[in-house]
Amino acid sequence: MNKGLCLDDQLLARAWIRGIPISSLTDSGVNELTFSRLNFVRNQLYLKSLRLKFDWSSIWLNKPPTSKESEKLTLHRLSILISEPDITPSYEDPLSYWVPPTILLKLKHLKLTTCQEFITFFATSEKFWWAGIDGLGEVHAKQVQEIFTNLFPESLIKAVAVIDRTPIVYETGVVPLERLLIPEHINGSMGVNRSETRPDIEINNDLSAIYAWLKRHDIQTHTYRSYKREAERLLLWSLTVKFKAISSLDHEDIKEYFKFIKSPKPIEKWVGRPRKQNDIRWRPFKGPLSHQSQKLAYTIIKGLFGFLVEVHYLKHNPFSVLPMFKKQTKEGAILVNRSFSEAQWHIIDSASNKLIDSSDKLATRKKWLRARMISFLGFSTGLRLHEIVQAKIEDVKYIERIDGIQTWITVLGKGQKIRKTPLPNSTYILIRQTYLLLTGLSFTSSSPDYPLIPSLRKSVEEHVMPLAIHTTIKGFFEQISLMVKEEHPDLAQKIDKASTHWLRHTYGSISAEKSVPLSMIKENMGHSSLETTSQYIHAEEDANHAQFNKIF
Repeated sequence: MNKGLCLDDQLLARAWIRGIPISSLTDSGVNELTFSRLNFVRNQLYLKSLRLKFDWSSIWLNKPPTSKESEKLTLHRLSILISEPDITPSYEDPLSYWVPPTILLKLKHLKLTTCQEFITFFATSEKFWWAGIDGLGEVHAKQVQEIFTNLFPESLIKAVAVIDRTPIVYETGVVPLERLLIPEHINGSMGVNRSETRPDIEINNDLSAIYAWLKRHDIQTHTYRSYKREAERLLLWSLTVKFKAISSLDHEDIKEYFKFIKSPKPIEKWVGRPRKQNDIRWRPFKGPLSHQSQKLAYTIIKGLFGFLVEVHYLKHNPFSVLPMFKKQTKEGAILVNRSFSEAQWHIIDSASNKLIDSSDKLATRKKWLRARMISFLGFSTGLRLHEIVQAKIEDVKYIERIDGIQTWITVLGKGQKIRKTPLPNSTYILIRQTYLLLTGLSFTSSSPDYPLIPSLRKSVEEHVMPLAIHTTIKGFFEQISLMVKEEHPDLAQKIDKASTHWLRHTYGSISAEKSVPLSMIKENMGHSSLETTSQYIHAEEDANHAQFNKIF
């Protein structure tokens, strides 16, 4: 926590506090790192609040706030924690300052109160010090060791040396990084891709470069372990298959490596069940990597090379001349299946109008009016749920052109990046009309600070909670599903599963189908790369199939 939370972690924390579903924070759904990272961030925030002696409830981060007031309070606390400097670690600090509560509870019977007491206990224990502690296990034990290695590196390294009486056998071969002996002529110090400029940090070979890259991540997180695993695999392959340093690999080598990980061979050398690092049966792979795992490896290793170029360790990134990682057809299909075609949307539009007209209660009518407004905003702009909820009236901008007035909406997206997205005239007109019906106020003359999506229960100055919008849209689609069930049973089943994020995928799919350049779709949707946007090309393939299906 001394280093503070990065912008993405801050965004993740704010989104969670505001009740935004985790699945809506990433375009590809919840990936394997999202929940792990969220738990890590929550633990770090809670521990820092203890260290700074804030008199807050111990459960203030247990679950998202359930009211607007508690949400404001929690967001305020988050801002304080981000801005306040952390304390300097001290041997006299209570264990509770640095060890997450769930792990601390398992150490309770040891009756250790300070960091110094734990280090003393650790240094005088056997190698497997956690074996007699109920419920702790090796994984949590390593987390504790990693925490203290970060806080007091010299003390814990000395303690490890005392209790680890098993000599480390270094060798050149397929072994963990911790036991790897790299011959000097391929250690990277003289790699052909080494930069002529002195590196910005103290690294002089491939192994030290990898550890410098890993240091940017907290050692106790799943992110660190994933990054280390991929770097380890690449380094071992480079040394034992290509007989090259990583700093000598070119783009052809990288292509060959990604063919290798599809089915690592010989199996007896590369593949085996999980083992401890000091076990001679340890192997870097559990089997051939799935397409998703290959994609993750590609992204991580590409980032490693990008970092090494950025700090002037390497001259160029071999990934820069490689094509984007190819996606399987079924992955794109999954994305398209979470969206609606243009024809399907017309059916939804017609049903939503009937739903509103058939509402005899004013409160229900307003509820569906606002739901239609939100659904059209998401459908026609591709905005994420938290971007829609955070938008204000002042974020809608008008620009006069020769051929008329253009309307745009500016939002704060992922990575704290501001972007401007076209707002179609038909959607803008619907927003103005609906806003008047919901609030009795003119949209153009209302305060610029008012939320674009008005609250129905509180003041128009109050932002609506994301979870409330998510729930409303789910209910909206459920009602429409019932209305179209008789005439369109298959579509009804699809609508019943829909959520706000389907609107975003529908925007991307229809835009690609209409031959809008991917670069424009990428810009409007706030994707970090064209690789993500290219998934919507599958909508074009669907249209292709449908057209020729009619002909023949």
